[in-house]
Amino acid sequence: MSEDIVPAVCYDMCNNAYIKAQTIGKKPELCLPDSGFELYYTACEQCITENANLSTTDFNNASSLKQFVD
Repeated sequence: MSEDIVPAVCYDMCNNAYIKAQTIGKKPELCLPDSGFELYYTACEQCITENANLSTTDFNNASSLKQFVD
């Protein structure tokens, strides 16, 4: 996610990724291929790509979410 704006249809998936990341913290299990975070984050990125032309909403946690994937 390159900015704090996401298609509205993607908000829940992206927010769920952020919630999972906060719950688990910066631990190796966060990035396991089948972790809840990885599943939600991948779905979030895919949703943004597929729906880039739809109406958007502010996703205030996008910047905070980046710390878990950088």
